Amino acid sequence: SLSDYHPPCHVPPPLFGTCFESGDPEQKRCKSAIDDGPFLTIPDVHFDPPPDAIEICLARSVKHHSSILKQQPQRHANSDEAFRCALTYLITGVRIPPPPGTNSSLRYIRDRVSCPRDMPPHSAELFRHCCEQIAALDGHERGTPIPQQHRLDQEPFAFIKAKQQTELEVANEPEQDRAQAPQPQAPPPSQRQPPPAGEGSDDEQEP
Repeated sequence: SLSDYHPPCHVPPPLFGTCFESGDPEQKRCKSAIDDGPFLTIPDVHFDPPPDAIEICLARSVKHHSSILKQQPQRHANSDEAFRCALTYLITGVRIPPPPGTNSSLRYIRDRVSCPRDMPPHSAELFRHCCEQIAALDGHERGTPIPQQHRLDQEPFAFIKAKQQTELEVANEPEQDRAQAPQPQAPPPSQRQPPPAGEGSDDEQEP
């Protein structure tokens, strides 16, 4: 499979039929790992991560940055800064505490990445790991729950609409403002390393 465990566990394919939780200790342990980590130790796929897993994760996140933020039903005023903290951790390994009260926003973003639609499995693992690590610096509030009757929170048409709105806003910006906007600078690929496991709820247990 080219997917990680998170999407099919929350949206079982129709061919699986009806799925129920057994409630035994092993099932609870696996559920906790898939939902809250540690994400980097989950054996989602049985092939080595590509050397550009970090770059792919960063590129996909930057490309859809505005659309990702606009899709949150309860968007925090500082969600953008919190998301930037997570991406900074992705490429530098440095934990910068997010603005107070943004941990639930980061966990909403963490839970909505769809693999392999949005990015490959190893990149998705890194994405979830970094969002959780930075969110844990602010608190342990849950994000908006994943719906159990549908997954309209991942409806692509709404995402496309948000992207089109962003492109329209950029097109209407004065050219001088666009030229002066700071551009994010990432370290050369040779200097990038996978984010350290570190501390926090994403590293307290192994699946």
